[in-house]
Amino acid sequence: MRVSSLYTMAASMTKLGINHLYRLLSLRNIHVQSTLFVSWPFSEKTDKNEEEFPSEEVFEVADERNEVSEEMIDKMRNVSRLPDRLRRRLPHVNKMPDSNHPKFDQLWFKRKMYAKFGQESGVDARIMWPTRSEIRERIEEDTILEPSLQERLQKAEEEKIQIEKYLNQRQEKIKANMAKMPKWIEEYKARESKKLETQKKQQDKKQILLEQAREYFGYAIDPRDQKFIRMLEEKEEEEKKLLKKKKKEKRLQLKEMYNVTGKQ
Repeated sequence: MRVSSLYTMAASMTKLGINHLYRLLSLRNIHVQSTLFVSWPFSEKTDKNEEEFPSEEVFEVADERNEVSEEMIDKMRNVSRLPDRLRRRLPHVNKMPDSNHPKFDQLWFKRKMYAKFGQESGVDARIMWPTRSEIRERIEEDTILEPSLQERLQKAEEEKIQIEKYLNQRQEKIKANMAKMPKWIEEYKARESKKLETQKKQQDKKQILLEQAREYFGYAIDPRDQKFIRMLEEKEEEEKKLLKKKKKEKRLQLKEMYNVTGKQ
């Protein structure tokens, strides 16, 4: 704020009074010295022979303090209390970072600043485009990592042929399976019938064992009872021994028949 602007403000505040002017200066964060009020032309203690306005030294001091207070006012406006690196991203701030920013020397950051602030960023626009060496490196990378257009078309055609071949084979397999379907249904029914027959035999055998247990113990016994389980184990052992005995007898009979046939 210049001295002339302060004179203009003082002239425009003639009718507002000293209190209103004090509040205005307080909002501007200017420390008003007592000499300013004493020499103010509109105060009650002002002598008519004194100067109409304060001295230029007072306004220079106020101007210096006002310049310092601008930073304080800017901090007071930051009600979000966000760091400067985050606050400058807000739309109403849109503040470009200082050139001393640690990332300002990096190429990608300079490009970002130019894209956002344009010529105000002070960045040379020529760095937006890659250099010849970067273009050559990019072409070499594309040649190594990315196939050419002809190779891509050929690969797409091969994939299409493979898909058609797979679909044809699948259709042939479905036709062959549908032709075998009646036979598979008959086999399935036979397996289910055999399974039901086996289950029925097991159920009948269990019922017979329960009847035998009831006759042995003299009362109806629970199949989960340990006595019944032990009886089943004994029965299985007896059946195994009987089966083993029958096999042995059969082997002896075959041996005798072989001996008789050999003698003849």
